[in-house]
Amino acid sequence: MSNINNLSISSGNKCGNIARVLKAHWDGATLHIGGRIPTACENQALYVNMLAPKDFACESFAGQWQKMGGEGASVCLENETPQDTNTVAEHFSAPLSDAIRTMNKQSDNLFARSIFLTLGANQAGDTVENARAAVMNSFKQSGIDTQGLVIENGSGLSREERVTARTLGTMLYRAYFNDLFNEQFIDSLPIAGYDGTLRRRLRDVGGLRMKTGTLKDVRALAGFRLPESIHQTPLAIVVLINSPKSGAYLGDMDDLIRSLVALGNKTPEPDTFSFSLYEHQYSGDPLHKKRISESKGK
Repeated sequence: MSNINNLSISSGNKCGNIARVLKAHWDGATLHIGGRIPTACENQALYVNMLAPKDFACESFAGQWQKMGGEGASVCLENETPQDTNTVAEHFSAPLSDAIRTMNKQSDNLFARSIFLTLGANQAGDTVENARAAVMNSFKQSGIDTQGLVIENGSGLSREERVTARTLGTMLYRAYFNDLFNEQFIDSLPIAGYDGTLRRRLRDVGGLRMKTGTLKDVRALAGFRLPESIHQTPLAIVVLINSPKSGAYLGDMDDLIRSLVALGNKTPEPDTFSFSLYEHQYSGDPLHKKRISESKGK
């Protein structure tokens, strides 16, 4: 059953992301649709999740089973694996670097949650607690301050998780100089003006590799400005906005990034790496007035 409520067509020649103008959700019995859609959005698709995760996994498996000629009812049961079972098939995922690339480029919370849980999957005890401990231990071993860091489910959808700009900035700093994975990590981040969630932003700024973050009343941007010449220094930049008007600050956020990049275009000292940290709690002040700190390290 569908319920089309408050849905109208507007005369617009620009569509953009249809998910911003068309809202739809499934409550288990009815599909609710509403919004004001520009005519330019004709033939655009919006995907709506109509199944709980467990049901989605069950129906997906059943669909593939039937497609391959399998028979039987599509019933899924959740239980402990018996000790006397035999493995009938194995499937190996793509390399971790590919999964992280998908996660960061497309801001995929399912990938983030899955990778997080994998950190705690091969130990006895609670998987989530094991994964949380693994992240905390890794940060501490890397000299990253975990004060104020709260990890709930490991994805970008938690309302309980907390992190400071300084913690993120220090993590980026450490990652940049870690020869074991820095190249793969940097390559996984969206390129401003080119791909991922930054493909339509900051097209006029070269060398930006940054990850976006979006929740209601929250906007974030963190990553690197990579040097494009010997006259530029690498920058790790973190901007966090917590405000009921956070969406209206995107232009200010991008202007702040441009300003920081301009500062980084000065001739650097040898072997320096700068990182600038900005946080904004809405108090009626413009975003660019709320600079918290700027630091430089060898």
